[in-house]
Amino acid sequence: MSAVRDQVQICVVNGNTAPEALSETFDEFRNRIHQPHSLLPLWLSKLSRRVPKQLTHAEKKAALPMTVLNPATLHFDDCSNEQSDASIPIGRICGAARLNIKVKQSATLSNGATRVESDPPMSNEYSHIVVGAGSVGSAAAYWLSQRGAERVLVLEQYDLLHQNGSFSDHSRIIRRVYPSTDYVRLSDAMFDAWSHVESASGLPLYTKTGGLDLAEIGTTGYGYVEKSRATLDALGIPYEDLNAVDIRRRFPQWRVSDDTEAIWQADSGILDIRRSVSAHISLALAAGVEFRGNARVENIDMADNGVTVQTATEEFHADRIVVAVGSWLGTLMGDLGLSFNLTLSQEQVTYFSSKSLSSFTPDRHPIWIHHAPNDVYYGFPVYGEAATKVARDMRSRFINSEDRVFEGDDIEGELLAEYLREHLPDAAGPSLLHRTCVYDMPPDRGFVLDTLPGHPHVAVFNGAGHAGKFSSLMGQILADLQTTGSTPHPIAPFTLNRPAIADPNYDRTFTLPAPAVH
Repeated sequence: MSAVRDQVQICVVNGNTAPEALSETFDEFRNRIHQPHSLLPLWLSKLSRRVPKQLTHAEKKAALPMTVLNPATLHFDDCSNEQSDASIPIGRICGAARLNIKVKQSATLSNGATRVESDPPMSNEYSHIVVGAGSVGSAAAYWLSQRGAERVLVLEQYDLLHQNGSFSDHSRIIRRVYPSTDYVRLSDAMFDAWSHVESASGLPLYTKTGGLDLAEIGTTGYGYVEKSRATLDALGIPYEDLNAVDIRRRFPQWRVSDDTEAIWQADSGILDIRRSVSAHISLALAAGVEFRGNARVENIDMADNGVTVQTATEEFHADRIVVAVGSWLGTLMGDLGLSFNLTLSQEQVTYFSSKSLSSFTPDRHPIWIHHAPNDVYYGFPVYGEAATKVARDMRSRFINSEDRVFEGDDIEGELLAEYLREHLPDAAGPSLLHRTCVYDMPPDRGFVLDTLPGHPHVAVFNGAGHAGKFSSLMGQILADLQTTGSTPHPIAPFTLNRPAIADPNYDRTFTLPAPAVH
């Protein structure tokens, strides 16, 4: 075989139009794409200047990581008259064309030009389908693109970034404090995942405020605090114990009883949940993932070696599928062979304006959870709106999926205002707005994160009403399961064979397990 000509063409193909070619020497191209801000960060050092006539299947699958914004084909042209070519698939480009490094051996045309062949039109065949473009589905799509998935489709029943999901509000609490090591063990990886997405997107997603978990000694809520202490101690997570005097001195905004104690954990803060979904979707789009909005999945048919997914107007086929549809999971459980008890609770948060908002900025007041005797309340400093945000956790307004509402009410708003007047009076003012969401919970209120028995190519996730903070990591784990078949993260507690899922008579405690020290 003759030597490869010292010439590289980058051909940008837009639909059926003629490709636009930019030629330069191989060395110029290699040097340019190694610049930090290159749109084509190919690691061509792994490629030889001389290439074989034929590539093995394994070589074709040896995809190199890259990020691109336009459909492109990179051609290496040989000066010989032989007519054979091979390609190494590298990724997807905005759902429009396959990006290949094509090793092309052909005679130079008489006019000196090189014939460029575009890829055939896309069909409804995919390597992976993700159902749901919410906080976890969008993350799964992004991380699949980072794990080398070649052709990914995301189906979303509403518009992208719609207002009907659990991510439609500004903020979610992000924290390490849990009464179970099952979740705290994941917290390092959780923060790492968000750091990665922040760096990749250029968007700040995590605002560190520190966090308070408060309760009165002798109450049920205090038991939660004690279990959380044991969990943090078992895993070596630093925190401070505060008594009532400490709380009042450090945070004079609070009015607490003398027998109130708190855990202060410095890593707690605010996750901008809506911005996180935007970041995941935008990054996935740039990496070639295809998104279909207003494409409600009506049926999933599982075969031994793939799936067929039907919407009202189209049918799609894929080797693997991730189902992450939040509180709409019930509509697809029959297709997935799932039958565990999934309970939905209609929740509400209210934003309050006041004359003292400057006392509740993130640098002066933390996120907080008050495990009160009769309810659990939680709140945020001023973020997203010129107001503080307050809610009750798990208010047990159980609904069917079709009964959900998307507007809050003043009755719940007044209950929350009464709480503020008692405990955070400087934050108590006129309500600015209400927002709603729906908790979707197995009986033990634990995550469901698993592949289906007998169908390892089908992965499902349920967030149990508290997955927002973990959503990027959950998407990463789902991508691991659907690209390599395993994950380095400890997810055994979230399997489909645990008693709360496998036993139809399991009591609906909605209570996370006590810490397991090991």
